[in-house]
Amino acid sequence: MRLGGTGLLTVLILASTMLVLGCSGVVVPTPSPTAPTTPVTEPVLPSLPSPQAEILPLPSPSPGPSPEPTATPLQPRSLLIEGLQAERLIGDPQVAPTFYALTPAGLYITQDGGRTWALVTPIPQQEEFVFSPAAPAILYAGQGYDCYRGGGDVPFYKSVDGGAVWTEVPGGINLHPVAVHPQDPQRLWAIGCEGPYFSADGGVTWVLRGGAPFQSYRVEFLIPVFTDWKQVYAGINSEGGAGAIIASRDGGRTWQVLIADLPGAATWIQALYVMPHDGRRLFFATPTGVWLSQDGGETWAQSTAGLEDVLYREDSFATRFGFQTLVAEEETGDLYLGSVRGLYVSRDGGKQWSRLEGTPWDDEMILDVDLSSGEKRQLYVTTAQGVFVMELPTGRKDTD
Repeated sequence: MRLGGTGLLTVLILASTMLVLGCSGVVVPTPSPTAPTTPVTEPVLPSLPSPQAEILPLPSPSPGPSPEPTATPLQPRSLLIEGLQAERLIGDPQVAPTFYALTPAGLYITQDGGRTWALVTPIPQQEEFVFSPAAPAILYAGQGYDCYRGGGDVPFYKSVDGGAVWTEVPGGINLHPVAVHPQDPQRLWAIGCEGPYFSADGGVTWVLRGGAPFQSYRVEFLIPVFTDWKQVYAGINSEGGAGAIIASRDGGRTWQVLIADLPGAATWIQALYVMPHDGRRLFFATPTGVWLSQDGGETWAQSTAGLEDVLYREDSFATRFGFQTLVAEEETGDLYLGSVRGLYVSRDGGKQWSRLEGTPWDDEMILDVDLSSGEKRQLYVTTAQGVFVMELPTGRKDTD
C-alpha cells in the first residue's frame, strides 16, 4: 500500500551525512506541531563516525537489443464489487486476506482475499486508514498536519466496528497513522511534524521517537518490519528536495543513516518498500532510479536499465517523470514499480525493467500497486480510473 510522495520542481544539493542519533521518549498526549513560517534552510549535517553504506553496481543486463515491453500474462480486468469498480484498496493483501475497498456505493471489506465482499457503510466517514490484520475492525485515521503550510489542528479518529462509526481521539491530534502492529492493535506508529510517534494504548497517548534528523527533514514514509517491529525504516525529505533513508533497530529510540548524499540532482524519496518477512531486503525510488539493498541497508545498488523513459534527466524537457509506488513479491522476488506513465516490472532483482503493455493503464499514472497473498497470485493496480486486478501465473517466476 502506497502512502504518498510526489516529485518536487526545485532541487537542492543533499546535505552531508547524518550522525547516528538517539532520543529518549517523551509522553505527549496532544502533540501540536507548528508549521514553519520562513523557508527552511538546507541543513549541513555532520559526517558519520563510521563509513557510509557502500554503493555497489548491479550486474549488467545480458547484452543484446533493448528489451521490448513486457506483455501482460493475463488480461487485467476491473475490480468489480456488486457491479461497481473499486476506487481504491486499503490494507496489504500480501500479508493478510482481510482488506477494504472503496466504491461509489460505500466501504466494503473482504476476509477471504477478495473472493467475497460485504458492505460496511454506504457513507464512509474516512477514506484512508490503517489497521492490524489481527483485529481488522479496529481502524485509525488522521490526515496529519500540513507542516509547511500550517493551518488549524487536524483531528485523529478511531473506529472499533470496521469503519461504521468513528470517534475522535484527542491524544492523536495532528498525527497521521501509518502502521498498526500485526498482533496487537493497540500499538501503532504515526507521523508528525517533529518526526515519528509511537502509541502503545490505541492512540490515547504518544511517545515522540524523534531526533535531530527530523528537525530539518520531513518523514514521508515510515515502515516497521512486519515480523520485527524493533526494526523501523524511514524515508525522509527536506523542504528543498534532499532525501535519505534512515533506520532504527530499537523501536525508534535511536536512528542511523543508511544512505544519503545520493548522486544526481533529483534525490527526494518517492517510494519505499520493505519486505514484510525479511526486513533486510528493502527498496526505494527517486526520480533518477530505484535503489536496492539485500542486507538491511549496508550496501546499495542503483537500478535504471529499462526506466529511461520515466527518469529525471537534467538535459530533458520532460515534465512527467518519476514514480508513485513500489512493491516486491516475496515468493518470486519480482518488483513492480508504478510510474507517471505506466507500470514497470523487473523479474531479475532490478537488473532490467520493462513496461507492462496492453493494459488499461498503459500511459497513465499508477497511484498504487498491491499483491495478493492468497492461493492465486494477483496484482492490483490503482489508477485514476479505479482498481484493476490481474492474475499472475502460479509456480513461475517469469511471465514474459
